[in-house]
Amino acid sequence: MKKYLILMITALILLFGLQTITLAADIYIPEEETIVKAPNLISQNITLNGVKKKSDVTKVKSSNKSVVKVEVFDNNGTVYVGLQPKKIGKATVTFKYKLKGKTYSAKVKVKVVKYTNALKSLKIGSTEYASRFNKEDYIFLDKKLSGKLNIKLKSGYTLGGIYLYKRGGGGLPKTLKNGKKITVKKGYGMNISIRKNSTGVYYNYSFGID
Repeated sequence: MKKYLILMITALILLFGLQTITLAADIYIPEEETIVKAPNLISQNITLNGVKKKSDVTKVKSSNKSVVKVEVFDNNGTVYVGLQPKKIGKATVTFKYKLKGKTYSAKVKVKVVKYTNALKSLKIGSTEYASRFNKEDYIFLDKKLSGKLNIKLKSGYTLGGIYLYKRGGGGLPKTLKNGKKITVKKGYGMNISIRKNSTGVYYNYSFGID
């Protein structure tokens, strides 16, 4: 069976350090995957829709566990292969999975890259937040965010998108615009996705309102 991956990056989705890659009904496994070793990222996950239970995923292996550790787990009936970045470097992850009575092999070349803060300035209203992302990629706040959003990037980066989403899932993310007034209420989050031009790697910076 030809496997082809539909990567829907839910880096809109960095919830409690958990970044999930959601796959479509036909499971598509990438030949290569880049993971940013972000401070709050515990695991970047591949969602195996259609795989009934985690015991249907076997022979799970990382060629370099000091770079990427692999864990298979399930949550609410959905099976995931979790890629846990440990340090900068490269590793090859392999596993087999059973789908509709047939067994398939997967091989993913994983590259873990260093986290960086691509934000030159990030203002919401009169408050500047950019420096807070020097060591964190996900900031929790105890009050809503409201005001004009003004993002400026360091040289060599391009703004990929700004998204408002409901924490814990539910509904589709809403696209926000730089230079416009925004409101992020309790129970919601905002994600800013930024692309490094020289590598094509996306870095994500998020707020969560408790």
